[in-house]
Amino acid sequence: DMKITQLEILNNCMDEIYDTDEEIEGLIYRRFAYFNCARKINRICDSLKVARVFKDERVMIAAHELSVENEEFTMGNVLAGLIGLSKKKLWLDGEIYIQKTLDREAYNKYSAFIYYALAHYYEKQRKNKKEAWRLYQNMQKVDSNNYRMLFKYAAYAFYKNKYATHELHKNSYINSWILFFELYNLIERQVDRGGFNLWNWSIIINVQEY
Repeated sequence: DMKITQLEILNNCMDEIYDTDEEIEGLIYRRFAYFNCARKINRICDSLKVARVFKDERVMIAAHELSVENEEFTMGNVLAGLIGLSKKKLWLDGEIYIQKTLDREAYNKYSAFIYYALAHYYEKQRKNKKEAWRLYQNMQKVDSNNYRMLFKYAAYAFYKNKYATHELHKNSYINSWILFFELYNLIERQVDRGGFNLWNWSIIINVQEY
């Protein structure tokens, strides 16, 4: 099973970063990598409907401390936010940590991923599609060629006129396929450059109607 294989890989990564009896300290990037592995392991456990291995709140707080220790290292708050958004009782904390990052990085190109994470949360968890779409549009402003954004726009164009007139539906259908074609070309270029990340791509192939 692919998920079991992913768990084994992540566990091996954690063992490479820190020995079992070693204190979690040292370089910020080293600790970040360790906490991010823990987050991914918990996410896979969730999808397998088994108990999470790590205590989300403890990992979330530890990740946030990375950004307290070094204010320029905003990825600590991003990681804390992602952990918070993944568990209902930590939703508010997750929103706060993500917003802290956007307050500093709102116009930075890498913030497109942060907008996506928050928008996806509002769409899937909060069921607030209006706020989700506002955030997806913010994402488009900072990185118009982001493959996640192209996928969302294509899906939206495909579904938005489902109950409209035949002519409107036909136009929407054509527009959506133009966007899907752009997305295909973008992914093809990423594959050619060796930059395509199947893990990230698998996250977004779950389309719901707007």
